[in-house]
Amino acid sequence: MFLDTVNKSIAVVLGESKTTTDCDITTAFSDGTKVITTGVSGAFNTVTAFIDGSFDAVSNGINPVTIVVPPAAGISRRVKQISIFNNDTISHNVTVRYIDGVTIRILWESILAAGQLLYYGDETWNAPASASESAEAALYWTFVAG
Repeated sequence: MFLDTVNKSIAVVLGESKTTTDCDITTAFSDGTKVITTGVSGAFNTVTAFIDGSFDAVSNGINPVTIVVPPAAGISRRVKQISIFNNDTISHNVTVRYIDGVTIRILWESILAAGQLLYYGDETWNAPASASESAEAALYWTFVAG
């Protein structure tokens, strides 16, 4: 998923306030410099010089939290990973939004049970069926990420 203008971002909002603990959120991305190349078929963008970045936050109940900020002018941001872990004692209605200026699109929306992990990576969304699967996935990704 790419954010290619200064108007594009990704946010998360819950359908209800936390009971005890906010949801943990992490993201990873790469920023590349856009270079305009002109050829026989016209002008097109090429992205070069990728630099990796990351961000972590917690949910804020029914208030949206921007989890991937817009890239700077001339930069294309490739979203590589998003994880949202429901650290609370209740299930949450989770909505992940793609924002382009005033236009909002829903990327993912469903119920995330207590102890469940929502993961986006390799252009795929994955929400395990149970809290125990989430715990196993969290241990795996902690090990892989180092």
